[in-house]
Amino acid sequence: MKLESLEIDDIDFEDGDGFPTNVVFDRMRKLNLAGHNLVDDEYQLDLIFQTPILESLEWTIDVLSVIKDRFAQHLWPQLKKLHIISFDFKDKESAFILNGVWSGLGGIEDLKLGYCELGTQASKALMFTSALS
Repeated sequence: MKLESLEIDDIDFEDGDGFPTNVVFDRMRKLNLAGHNLVDDEYQLDLIFQTPILESLEWTIDVLSVIKDRFAQHLWPQLKKLHIISFDFKDKESAFILNGVWSGLGGIEDLKLGYCELGTQASKALMFTSALS
């Protein structure tokens, strides 16, 4: 498959099984999952995992805490742009993403956290990330 960029605004699966897990988008570099009527975050994460050379991810999710462990297990060393918008970003979720920027997500040049809370944990992670620059 030659697909390099995919944007999904709204999607619904009739059977409720989500994206086919046997498909790998080995050329896709840009993925935008930004709709309000998207399938569960778990299914979206499955699709993201099926894009091994992802360079740009724009993602609107419901609750990061539900998928945080699975998200942390996957590394995208070539990811340059990460925009995550969630209306449930607490301080610890913001810190989780910021800590990831200096570890497994270390290649990120463009980061956007929408509607996030920046408390003590996120501030420490942000200072640490800035110190590494």
